[in-house]
Amino acid sequence: MSFTSEVKKELLDAPLESECCKYSMLAGILSFAGSVKTADGVMTYSLITENKTVAQKIVYLSTKLFVVNPTLIEKGNVYLLTIPDVSLMIHELDLIKWGDIGFSLPDNLQSECCIRSYIKGAFLSGGSVTSPEKRYHLEFVTPHYHLNMQFQELFEHFDIPAKWIIRKSKYVTYFKDNEIICDVLALMGAGKAVIEVSNTNIVKNVKNNTNRIMNCENANMDKAINAALKQAGAIEIIDEKIGIKSLPENLQQIAYLRLENKDLSLVEIAQMLTPPISKSGVNHRMRKLIEISLKL
Repeated sequence: MSFTSEVKKELLDAPLESECCKYSMLAGILSFAGSVKTADGVMTYSLITENKTVAQKIVYLSTKLFVVNPTLIEKGNVYLLTIPDVSLMIHELDLIKWGDIGFSLPDNLQSECCIRSYIKGAFLSGGSVTSPEKRYHLEFVTPHYHLNMQFQELFEHFDIPAKWIIRKSKYVTYFKDNEIICDVLALMGAGKAVIEVSNTNIVKNVKNNTNRIMNCENANMDKAINAALKQAGAIEIIDEKIGIKSLPENLQQIAYLRLENKDLSLVEIAQMLTPPISKSGVNHRMRKLIEISLKL
């Protein structure tokens, strides 16, 4: 089951707050997907969906709230929902304004619970959300321009910034920030989905931080190896030109230890000296050896 299907199942299983929310949810489902056609004075609503439970929810709500006779037909992997004679239902739900040819936002969405229910319905029929393990993206798609523009104002009511684009002649309201996506999911009542997105984000951050630390450690290791090879090369030049034994005793100790231990860090070499000295002390002597090799 896709993440979108999981979220829709959670939304469908959740009870609605009040009777008015049932109307708002049905309005959201109907307006974001499907279309109406009028023939011989009879208005018919039709919808094609791959989600059987969403289609069944439309049948349940429409027959519970209105006197209609929906038909649901399975064709392969899709379901064709038809509701004949929906003029009264469309009017009561306030989906089409006088003179409009497309769906609009109902004017009766006043209470916060009804706005939430409408957004929930819009997601059930026209929404999708990408698995947070892949990327962060949640969107609502509708073929109705005015509905899309009005829909974004609903999120402004909750201080949630929304963006929109046109994709294949359809209008897409979308969100890409993981925290904002969690806000939208919470707004619709998808608590389990919020937890999954949040937990996935935590795991991603831990992995990213771990990778940064490992990259930093690897870079430091490469830097240390290059420095050790440079020091050993300088000492070899000194040994070839004048011999290591011609150096002061404190430099001789460092020179022999570096040649014999090219993979050790300065800290480790410092501990091998008798008596042990600090890392900065070893580094100072190494610089002296490099200076001598450059003069030679």
